Amino acid sequence: MYYLMIFGIFYCLILCILSLTIYLNRLKVIRNNVVLNLLSWFLLPIGFIFFIVLSQIQSVVKYEESAKDLFYVIILNVPFLVGLIWSYISFRTQLKKHAFK
Repeated sequence: MYYLMIFGIFYCLILCILSLTIYLNRLKVIRNNVVLNLLSWFLLPIGFIFFIVLSQIQSVVKYEESAKDLFYVIILNVPFLVGLIWSYISFRTQLKKHAFK
């Protein structure tokens, strides 16, 4: 049981490290370009999440395992994705209001 808790902490730590690319928005070039802004916010975290979810789906299909681990991974990611999307929308709204220089 403890290995699941250690896995959860390690997984969240990896997502936090991958989300550090958000700070690239301090650069004016990235902040003012919507595509680069979107990529700096979502590319690494979402790419990692999709990789993990797809590998779990593959193991469920290929080895006919139970979907319990897949459910655990999805539950672990939903709050992170909601927070990431909410913070991006909030950032873009503030950017339009204040037009950071």
